Amino acid sequence: MEVPLPRRPLVEPTTPTTPTSPDKQSPLMLGSAVTLSALLNERAGDRPVVPLADKLTLSLSEASLLSGLSQEFLFQSIRRDKLKAFKHEKDWRIKRADLDSFVGGL
Repeated sequence: MEVPLPRRPLVEPTTPTTPTSPDKQSPLMLGSAVTLSALLNERAGDRPVVPLADKLTLSLSEASLLSGLSQEFLFQSIRRDKLKAFKHEKDWRIKRADLDSFVGGL
């Protein structure tokens, strides 16, 4: 006599829905796309939002998020003259090309 094997129930994955108005924010889900500009420009106010892909210079926090390296590591690399950067008012700015070459050399 054969004993039937238990079968897993078929469950279709749910697709995330997009909010109907720009005022509503959907919760972040694993695998959902999050733009860096949305994370960094929450406090931007009335300033125009420039996509990260179009920026020629990056702040230390933007460079950290883009490269996956910590801000402390990037700052120490700037201090040791391994990463080119310049000061703009009180903040450090890094040219995107310099960040790309630095990360490529790691």
